[in-house]
Formats: sequence, structure tokens, C-alpha cells
Amino acid sequence: VVPAALTVLHAVLPQVEIVRAEAGWQTFQQTGTALPPATLDCARDCQAVLFGAVSSPLQKVAGYRSPIVQLRRELGCYANIRPTLTLPLAGCRPGVDLIIVRENTEDLYVGEEQSDGNVAVAIKRISREASLRVARRAFELARRNGRQRMTVIHKANIMPLTDGLFRDCAREVARDYPEIIVDEQL
Repeated sequence: VVPAALTVLHAVLPQVEIVRAEAGWQTFQQTGTALPPATLDCARDCQAVLFGAVSSPLQKVAGYRSPIVQLRRELGCYANIRPTLTLPLAGCRPGVDLIIVRENTEDLYVGEEQSDGNVAVAIKRISREASLRVARRAFELARRNGRQRMTVIHKANIMPLTDGLFRDCAREVARDYPEIIVDEQL
């Protein structure tokens, strides 16, 4: 995928400078870290980061952390923004025009797990700060793009404390955007 993306990038921006940096499981095996400081420094110095797929260990390995999750946290990339449009192909559902915004640093992405050998538990952490921040980003994106509707997707019926906090923060931010109709979807 990355070589194809670079071909397109060079066609659109022939003057673009590409700087390669190491990350992932193979890098961890060679250096003891999946996201070396030099790679993180390079990412901070660049105007954009194109992160391709990297391999990961198939089971828990002491000291290994997902480099993409760490990169997101270090660079403050908290909003995963996915525009979705109908493709001009036969058989595609017509009229799809969505922008999906997902919080990218919390929820199950905190990567905290525990197990006693019989039961395994993953921590789902939701904070007011992160929920307000991603909701504000979504509403600003909607306003900037002339969107008239925002759907807040959650599971507060099953997780009233975590997803309920997220939902309530989105509702709070919505008050600052009266021109946008807000609904909810489980």
C-alpha cells in the first residue's frame, strides 16, 4: 500500500521529500523499541506522516507497545477522521457521504489488560477531556464542511459510565453548534 501511495503522492506533489523511518515488530527485535526516538523525532519534524502496516507479535511480548498508538499519543493525533463517499462503481450504495470521527487514543486503545489465566480483562478508559476534545473536533469539521447533521454513536445502554460520559460530552459540545442537528445511534 505504501509504495502505491508514494507513487500517487509523487504524481500530485512532485517536489515532496520522503524521509523513511523504522518502526514495528522487526524494529523492536533489532533495537528493543517499536518506535525509536529517532523515528519519533523525524515524525515531529515532518509536515505529515504516512504510516504503513507493520507486523506485530502474535502474543504479548514484554516491552512491546504498538508503535502507531504510541505515535498518535506523542503527536496528539487524537481524532481518526475517515471521509466515506460512494464510489462511482456499479453495485455501490448511492448517496453515501459521511465523515466518521473516532477518538484515537483512549477507549480500548489504552492497551491495559490483565489476566489471572482464566479471565482476561481489557480496560476501556474514557476521559471527559478526550471526549470533549474529539467531539469539538467533529463539530468543527461538520461546521467547516457545511454539514447539517451529527450522529453520536455509543453503547451507553450497556456501558452507562464510559460510553455515557462520551455521549454526555458530545451533547455538551453540541450546545455550541445550534445549527447542527444532533441525534444518537446505539
